Amino acid sequence: MAPTKRKAASTPKQEVKKGKDRTVKRPARGFHRFRSGMLNVTPKGGERDLVKSNQDSPLLRLPGELRNRIWEYVLGGRTLRPRLTPIPRSPEQLFQIAQELREPLLGFALLRTCRQVYMETALLPYKLNAYDFSSYITLKLHLRKGRRYQRAHIFDVNVWASLNCGLFLGPTKERAMFSQYKLDFLPALKRIHVLISEYQVPDAQIESFVIKLRTELEVLLPGRRIQLVFKARETETSEYEIRHSCTLS
Repeated sequence: MAPTKRKAASTPKQEVKKGKDRTVKRPARGFHRFRSGMLNVTPKGGERDLVKSNQDSPLLRLPGELRNRIWEYVLGGRTLRPRLTPIPRSPEQLFQIAQELREPLLGFALLRTCRQVYMETALLPYKLNAYDFSSYITLKLHLRKGRRYQRAHIFDVNVWASLNCGLFLGPTKERAMFSQYKLDFLPALKRIHVLISEYQVPDAQIESFVIKLRTELEVLLPGRRIQLVFKARETETSEYEIRHSCTLS
């Protein structure tokens, strides 16, 4: 039996120094994130010359106030509608899903332009837009996977309601989780917009329906100082049935 070679002693990994700001310093190569999840874009080595060169661009030479207005115009004022994408079962369905997800309306590509643009815009998509969720499980699955800095700057969410299903929080198990966690993964949440379809709820019943929904949300969110805004929205029949179909237990 041939003698086995001794394994070379593993070299101890270099410890990454931690700064006083409770962040890990960026290594010489690659990239690193702050503990919140934001990219650490501090330039190192030859990157400093590139950063200085970028600052001479016509866009970055504009006054900061004017740049901020541009960022807000590009990245804000929209309603984002995350959804659960079904597994495609045919090439045609795969193509349809790919077409829908190919290019988001929000200009996230702007954040990849350069370091300075990233530093000035990284939080804006979450600060300046509302999230529209057709159910609590969609909200939970989408936002709990987000990075901490993203969740910490979400102020508005939309949820839907109907006479048949009430709040679209899913089955009993999901409702229990809503009550247990109180949306703690959205610490900066200030407003919940409850959208009521005028197609599904007659005008004569909207007032009593709003009272019922408010009571339900106050029970589900004890201790949270969140503004509840109720809106009646006109929704076409086909859109309503596709987005908000539910199964009654």
